[in-house]
Amino acid sequence: MNKLIHTWMLDSAQRLPTAEAIRINNRTVSYRELEQGSQAIATQLGATITKEEQCIGLYFGKCPEAIMAIYGVLQADAVYVPIDIKNPATRVHYIIDQCKMSTLITTPDFLDQLRSILADTQQSFNIVVVANDQWHAPVDQFRYITINLNAPTESNFFARNSDLTRLATTLFTSGSTGMPKGAMISHNSVSIFINWVIDYFQLTEKDRCISHAPLHFDLSLLDIFATHAAGACVVLVPDNMSGNPRFLTQYIAQHDITVWQSVPSVLVLLLKYGDIAKHQYPSLRHILFAGERVSGTLLENLSVHFINGEFHNIYGATETNDTFVFSIPAGTHAFPDPLPIGKALPYVDFLIVDHNNQPAAEFAEGELLVRTPTTMRGYRNT
Repeated sequence: MNKLIHTWMLDSAQRLPTAEAIRINNRTVSYRELEQGSQAIATQLGATITKEEQCIGLYFGKCPEAIMAIYGVLQADAVYVPIDIKNPATRVHYIIDQCKMSTLITTPDFLDQLRSILADTQQSFNIVVVANDQWHAPVDQFRYITINLNAPTESNFFARNSDLTRLATTLFTSGSTGMPKGAMISHNSVSIFINWVIDYFQLTEKDRCISHAPLHFDLSLLDIFATHAAGACVVLVPDNMSGNPRFLTQYIAQHDITVWQSVPSVLVLLLKYGDIAKHQYPSLRHILFAGERVSGTLLENLSVHFINGEFHNIYGATETNDTFVFSIPAGTHAFPDPLPIGKALPYVDFLIVDHNNQPAAEFAEGELLVRTPTTMRGYRNT
């Protein structure tokens, strides 16, 4: 069933209030805490929402508060826009301008950095700071709203607009081929994808799914929303450790990760520098990878260590979400090289055309065209 994507989490919170929803290192957040925190943010955001599909910037590192903010923005009938804290000021300004933002959410850890970026603008901003009552807002040109997640809040805040075609998020591309583009993605697009993920990978409340990709990457849609729809736990990889292969192999083993998703180059690092043979990974049952070409040799070497894991090559652009999958059962020792992109997802139609834009002959090279209900609405301001 398709529905607003934050309601999957709210349903899980009603069903499993004390279960772990988020873990990072040794810190855990229950579904009840996630629900209450996100509703506190939604309640405070309400006064700043002045138009339909208003974009709210998220200026966070990888932390539970960032996940609460995502759900809080969605519950406030707004659109969340993750901003990479490593971005130069010019790119942050560009994203803010493209999305016509007037409100951003952060924590005290990144406030000075954000204030510095915004200091030379002529625009006024609402800066929502997730902090306890001991934190005092600076006295400057910005309007600060403090949200204490430990303070009592109403637990019946639900979005008023149930239209699935409305935007959920805008994710900006890397800009490697020019200026970054903001892909506008609807609730319906993500919801269709969530249904497929839960069914295909048989996700349950017993799963522990890694969140390695940054929140501004489309891989995070599966990491967060599919995991919480299943009532499972999202295990966040700390920002400062996402490129540390020895930490990652230990993290997988220590937290009994059942579902891993990353770009293939991270898997290469695990093999080369992660001391991968030092640990056992009996719980790991799905290894998903996307975004780069994958060699059979890589998977052959990984299969020696991830002995219970199925490998899944997921293919699709941010603009369409994932559209193809090629899966290899656990226990396989011979892998095709390179890996094919596999079969179209059940809701995806495709056609391969030649240089004349006509259907290509069987086994001939051509351009892949896809039609899917998960296609983005378009690029921001184009």
